[in-house]
Amino acid sequence: MIFWDNVKIRIAAVAVQLDHAKEKGISNVAKSAYLRAATILICTIVEGMVYQLVKEHTKSQSNKITTIEELKKLHQIPKTIFKRGDIFMCERIEKDVCIDDDGVSFAKLNSFLKKNKIISATEFRKLDYVRKERNKLHLQGLSIRDTGYTMHKVRKVSEPTDFLSKKLQSVMGK
Repeated sequence: MIFWDNVKIRIAAVAVQLDHAKEKGISNVAKSAYLRAATILICTIVEGMVYQLVKEHTKSQSNKITTIEELKKLHQIPKTIFKRGDIFMCERIEKDVCIDDDGVSFAKLNSFLKKNKIISATEFRKLDYVRKERNKLHLQGLSIRDTGYTMHKVRKVSEPTDFLSKKLQSVMGK
């Protein structure tokens, strides 16, 4: 399956970054940069595994993860009736939200897994930690300097790969 092929490619890329981080004589800045790259790559592996697990668990429902209510504007009440121009007649409609729809995020996929008891509360916390680390890709959202990456952080973001791979293997049959 192409999914597992791509996981293997990312793991190989992580190994390259970790090898660079172990090189003798490199600065702490360089070591941290290699470990940052490895951390981000691992986060993408975990996020991909989460997506794939949700996808496998929602196949029979056309990958629907939730339903939301929306209001469909039917008519605006003329301003002359209530002396306000912001009153509308609406219809409440239910809309299915599927795995690939706009607005479906890593956080929503993690919540789906927890809500449906596919993962435990402890596993959810581990995934949420990875989500927060992965969000460091977005430089504009950082409020502190993004430095000091360590092997401890690499190991911590790697933790979900164990339970996710077991869960995926059980639903995918590999």
